Amino acid sequence: MWVHATSPKPRRWSALHEQLHKITQQLVRLERQDVTGMNSRAWAIRCEAAELRRDINEAQILSIGYRAAS
Repeated sequence: MWVHATSPKPRRWSALHEQLHKITQQLVRLERQDVTGMNSRAWAIRCEAAELRRDINEAQILSIGYRAAS
């Protein structure tokens, strides 16, 4: 779960925005490695990047929900 469920809305939005920024930076760092090989390291990096993309997508969906509810 991204944000503690009992925190007030502005605090949740701030935490979500901060987390989104953090994982976006992680994804950028991974993508800069430009892995094209088929070895286990390249596979691990591609898997991690895919997980980060899913997390970013989820955070964006949640942020749209927070904005709509405000």
